[in-house]
Amino acid sequence: LPVYRVLAIVDAVAAALDYAHSQGLLHRDVKPGNILIDGTGPAPRVMLGDFGIARRQQEHSDLTSVGMAVGTLDYASPEQLSGDPVDGRSDQYSLAGTMVQLLTGAKPFGASSGTAVIRDHLMAPPPAPSRQRPDLPTAIDGVIARAMAKSPQQRYATCHDFAQALRAAAAGAPPHDAVRRAAGHRGGGGPAAAQDPEAARLQRRGWQDEPQRAG
Repeated sequence: LPVYRVLAIVDAVAAALDYAHSQGLLHRDVKPGNILIDGTGPAPRVMLGDFGIARRQQEHSDLTSVGMAVGTLDYASPEQLSGDPVDGRSDQYSLAGTMVQLLTGAKPFGASSGTAVIRDHLMAPPPAPSRQRPDLPTAIDGVIARAMAKSPQQRYATCHDFAQALRAAAAGAPPHDAVRRAAGHRGGGGPAAAQDPEAARLQRRGWQDEPQRAG
């Protein structure tokens, strides 16, 4: 997805998560499939759905809980996977992983098995989106590295802080039409982005490209 769209999505989801956290609740399943976009109004409306496995903050995670689907492993925080106490920074980690996929078309860690994905969340360095999408400012990599730090204490204090840091880092990104032209030169947004079903689903739900300007 173009950078400006990802920023709008992250802003909205971060606000929803911080509100839930202020009420003592954790989402625990932030991922692209739980972000809903309503395009029926004058402007697209971003919503975060599926609070079905939400829990009180500081409760221990339980990988055997109902609703902990295999797909969730792709975005789960290290403390969630380890069964340690979790707080709002766990959702922040998952939001950052979701953002990586929306920007690059690839999951945060591309291992082929659940065991390998868990290993990467616990031990591998955070993904660097600019390596897969060269038009992105490298400053975004640093924001992701902090939001997906292995230790919650090293992440941003709130999801809003993460979203603000991301917007500041993306300030050097090309305008969305320039991004689109660059994507066209790479064959439609790069191999991974062109095949990403989650990004395609979000575009279908009200985030269609604006008409191209003639000339």
